Amino acid sequence: MQGFGYDSVYDVCIKEERILITPDLDFANIIRYPSENTSGIVLVRSKAKITIKNIPPLCERLAQIVVGHETRGMLIIVEDTKIRTRKPDTRIF
Repeated sequence: MQGFGYDSVYDVCIKEERILITPDLDFANIIRYPSENTSGIVLVRSKAKITIKNIPPLCERLAQIVVGHETRGMLIIVEDTKIRTRKPDTRIF
């Protein structure tokens, strides 16, 4: 991410209630970037390099995931053949 640090991007997404969609594995760190306070973090993992050519189908797949589904507080990992989700922590301390 050029120009903004990870913490800044994370904070802006929380403040502006935006879903963070990224291929960056740093955002999968639930200790440093907990998804509970976000509108959702979508981590895109693909064996294929993300290029201009494969962005449109990737965007279509992401839209199917986020439109009409609750993403608030979730970490969603989108891989080539599966989708994994981590719901907000509901443990009481």
